[in-house]
Amino acid sequence: GSLCVVLERDDGVRLDDLEHDLARDRERLRDEAVFYVGWRLFAALAQLHAMRDAAGALAPGVHGALSLRDIIVTWRGEVCVVGLCPFVPAPNERQETEPLDRLGLAPEVRRGEAPTARADTYAAGLCLRSLLVRGSLRDALDVSLEVDRPKLPTDVVRALERAVDDDPTQRPSCAELATQLEGRGTEG
Repeated sequence: GSLCVVLERDDGVRLDDLEHDLARDRERLRDEAVFYVGWRLFAALAQLHAMRDAAGALAPGVHGALSLRDIIVTWRGEVCVVGLCPFVPAPNERQETEPLDRLGLAPEVRRGEAPTARADTYAAGLCLRSLLVRGSLRDALDVSLEVDRPKLPTDVVRALERAVDDDPTQRPSCAELATQLEGRGTEG
Protein backbone atom coordinates (compact mmCIF):
# COMPACT_ATOMS: atom_id res chain seq x y z
CA GLY A 1 0.00 0.00 0.00
CA SER A 2 0.87 3.62 -0.30
CA LEU A 3 0.49 6.51 2.08
CA CYS A 4 -2.14 9.09 1.21
CA VAL A 5 -2.70 12.46 2.90
CA VAL A 6 -6.17 13.96 2.75
CA LEU A 7 -6.56 17.65 3.44
CA GLU A 8 -9.82 19.47 4.03
CA ARG A 9 -9.99 23.09 3.04
CA ASP A 10 -11.67 25.38 5.56
CA ASP A 11 -11.49 28.99 4.45
CA GLY A 12 -13.94 30.40 6.95
CA VAL A 13 -17.60 30.35 7.84
CA ARG A 14 -20.70 30.91 5.73
CA LEU A 15 -22.85 33.74 7.06
CA ASP A 16 -25.96 31.56 7.26
CA ASP A 17 -24.09 29.07 9.45
CA LEU A 18 -22.62 31.83 11.60
CA GLU A 19 -26.03 33.47 12.05
CA HIS A 20 -27.59 30.11 12.99
CA ASP A 21 -24.86 29.36 15.54
CA LEU A 22 -25.11 32.83 17.07
CA ALA A 23 -28.93 32.64 17.28
CA ARG A 24 -28.69 29.24 18.99
CA ASP A 25 -26.47 30.82 21.65
CA ARG A 26 -28.69 33.94 21.83
CA GLU A 27 -25.83 36.01 20.42
CA ARG A 28 -25.68 38.26 17.39
CA LEU A 29 -23.21 39.98 15.11
CA ARG A 30 -22.40 43.48 16.26
CA ASP A 31 -23.78 46.18 13.97
CA GLU A 32 -20.23 47.27 13.16
CA ALA A 33 -19.43 43.76 11.92
CA VAL A 34 -22.60 43.73 9.79
CA PHE A 35 -21.63 47.10 8.30
CA TYR A 36 -18.12 45.80 7.55
CA VAL A 37 -19.52 42.68 5.85
CA GLY A 38 -21.96 44.88 3.91
CA TRP A 39 -19.23 47.25 2.78
CA ARG A 40 -17.05 44.41 1.49
CA LEU A 41 -20.03 42.58 -0.05
CA PHE A 42 -21.30 45.63 -1.93
CA ALA A 43 -17.74 46.52 -3.01
CA ALA A 44 -17.21 43.01 -4.45
CA LEU A 45 -20.51 43.14 -6.31
CA ALA A 46 -19.70 46.65 -7.59
CA GLN A 47 -16.48 45.30 -9.10
CA LEU A 48 -18.42 42.47 -10.72
CA HIS A 49 -20.90 44.96 -12.17
CA ALA A 50 -18.07 47.13 -13.56
CA MET A 51 -16.21 44.34 -15.40
CA ARG A 52 -14.90 45.01 -18.87
CA ASP A 53 -14.10 42.67 -21.74
CA ALA A 54 -10.71 42.32 -23.45
CA ALA A 55 -11.50 45.28 -25.72
CA GLY A 56 -12.33 47.48 -22.75
CA ALA A 57 -16.09 47.57 -23.34
CA LEU A 58 -18.35 47.31 -20.31
CA ALA A 59 -19.27 43.63 -19.79
CA PRO A 60 -20.85 43.52 -16.35
CA GLY A 61 -21.28 40.28 -14.51
CA VAL A 62 -24.23 39.50 -12.24
CA HIS A 63 -24.33 37.03 -9.35
CA GLY A 64 -28.07 36.50 -9.75
CA ALA A 65 -28.85 34.34 -6.71
CA LEU A 66 -27.07 35.82 -3.70
CA SER A 67 -28.00 34.63 -0.20
CA LEU A 68 -26.33 34.43 3.22
CA ARG A 69 -25.02 30.98 2.30
CA ASP A 70 -23.02 32.58 -0.54
CA ILE A 71 -21.16 34.96 1.77
CA ILE A 72 -18.09 33.59 3.54
CA VAL A 73 -16.12 35.39 6.21
CA THR A 74 -12.60 33.97 6.23
CA TRP A 75 -10.69 33.35 9.42
CA ARG A 76 -8.64 36.47 8.57
CA GLY A 77 -11.77 38.65 8.38
CA GLU A 78 -12.02 38.86 4.59
CA VAL A 79 -15.47 38.72 3.02
CA CYS A 80 -15.77 36.41 0.02
CA VAL A 81 -18.75 35.80 -2.23
CA VAL A 82 -19.16 32.27 -3.55
CA GLY A 83 -18.58 32.31 -7.27
CA LEU A 84 -16.67 35.62 -7.25
CA CYS A 85 -13.58 35.05 -5.11
CA PRO A 86 -10.60 32.90 -6.07
CA PHE A 87 -10.60 29.46 -4.49
CA VAL A 88 -14.28 29.69 -3.50
CA PRO A 89 -16.19 27.36 -5.83
CA ALA A 90 -18.96 28.79 -8.00
CA PRO A 91 -22.51 27.79 -7.04
CA ASN A 92 -22.73 25.08 -9.72
CA GLU A 93 -19.45 23.54 -8.53
CA ARG A 94 -20.50 23.03 -4.93
CA GLN A 95 -23.02 20.62 -3.54
CA GLU A 96 -26.32 22.28 -2.70
CA THR A 97 -27.87 20.92 0.46
CA GLU A 98 -30.98 23.11 0.53
CA PRO A 99 -33.08 24.79 -2.14
CA LEU A 100 -32.58 28.47 -2.88
CA ASP A 101 -35.05 30.63 -0.96
CA ARG A 102 -36.88 32.45 -3.76
CA LEU A 103 -37.79 35.23 -1.34
CA GLY A 104 -34.14 36.31 -1.51
CA LEU A 105 -34.46 36.95 -5.23
CA ALA A 106 -35.49 40.39 -6.45
CA PRO A 107 -39.19 40.63 -7.35
CA GLU A 108 -38.43 41.00 -11.05
CA VAL A 109 -36.29 37.83 -11.00
CA ARG A 110 -39.09 35.93 -9.23
CA ARG A 111 -41.37 37.08 -12.09
CA GLY A 112 -38.99 35.45 -14.58
CA GLU A 113 -36.93 38.43 -15.72
CA ALA A 114 -33.16 38.06 -16.12
CA PRO A 115 -31.04 39.03 -13.09
CA THR A 116 -29.38 42.45 -13.25
CA ALA A 117 -26.97 44.44 -11.13
CA ARG A 118 -29.98 46.01 -9.35
CA ALA A 119 -31.26 42.49 -8.57
CA ASP A 120 -27.91 41.87 -6.86
CA THR A 121 -28.43 45.12 -4.91
CA TYR A 122 -31.79 43.79 -3.73
CA ALA A 123 -30.41 40.40 -2.66
CA ALA A 124 -27.38 41.88 -0.86
CA GLY A 125 -29.54 44.52 0.82
CA LEU A 126 -31.92 41.83 2.01
CA CYS A 127 -29.00 39.81 3.42
CA LEU A 128 -27.80 42.82 5.41
CA ARG A 129 -31.30 43.63 6.63
CA SER A 130 -31.76 40.03 7.84
CA LEU A 131 -28.52 40.29 9.83
CA LEU A 132 -29.62 43.61 11.36
CA VAL A 133 -33.13 42.42 12.34
CA ARG A 134 -31.79 39.01 13.36
CA GLY A 135 -34.54 37.23 11.51
CA SER A 136 -35.60 35.45 8.37
CA LEU A 137 -35.73 36.97 4.92
CA ARG A 138 -39.47 37.52 5.47
CA ASP A 139 -38.68 39.39 8.72
CA ALA A 140 -36.07 41.43 6.86
CA LEU A 141 -38.74 42.59 4.42
CA ASP A 142 -41.58 43.03 6.92
CA VAL A 143 -39.70 44.80 9.70
CA SER A 144 -39.05 48.52 9.51
CA LEU A 145 -35.43 49.18 10.48
CA GLU A 146 -36.44 52.69 11.59
CA VAL A 147 -38.87 51.19 14.12
CA ASP A 148 -37.07 47.97 15.05
CA ARG A 149 -33.54 49.44 15.17
CA PRO A 150 -33.97 53.20 15.86
CA LYS A 151 -30.32 53.69 16.88
CA LEU A 152 -28.92 52.64 13.50
CA PRO A 153 -27.56 55.53 11.40
CA THR A 154 -30.49 57.10 9.55
CA ASP A 155 -28.65 57.35 6.23
CA VAL A 156 -27.75 53.64 6.34
CA VAL A 157 -31.35 52.71 7.18
CA ARG A 158 -32.64 54.78 4.24
CA ALA A 159 -30.09 53.24 1.88
CA LEU A 160 -31.03 49.69 2.93
CA GLU A 161 -34.75 50.53 2.58
CA ARG A 162 -34.08 51.70 -0.99
CA ALA A 163 -31.98 48.59 -1.69
CA VAL A 164 -35.05 46.36 -1.32
CA ASP A 165 -37.46 48.61 -3.21
CA ASP A 166 -39.76 46.64 -5.53
CA ASP A 167 -38.85 49.03 -8.34
CA PRO A 168 -35.30 48.29 -9.55
CA THR A 169 -34.89 51.84 -10.86
CA GLN A 170 -35.25 53.14 -7.29
CA ARG A 171 -32.48 50.93 -5.90
CA PRO A 172 -29.00 52.38 -5.36
CA SER A 173 -26.10 50.67 -7.08
CA CYS A 174 -23.83 48.34 -5.16
CA ALA A 175 -21.05 50.93 -5.60
CA GLU A 176 -23.22 53.58 -3.91
CA LEU A 177 -24.00 51.24 -1.02
CA ALA A 178 -20.34 50.29 -0.62
CA THR A 179 -19.48 53.98 -0.35
CA GLN A 180 -22.32 54.48 2.15
CA LEU A 181 -21.03 51.68 4.41
CA GLU A 182 -17.29 52.26 4.05
CA GLY A 183 -15.73 53.13 7.39
CA ARG A 184 -18.93 52.31 9.34
CA GLY A 185 -17.80 48.95 10.60
CA THR A 186 -14.86 46.96 11.79
CA GLU A 187 -13.55 43.51 11.05
CA GLY A 188 -14.61 40.79 13.45
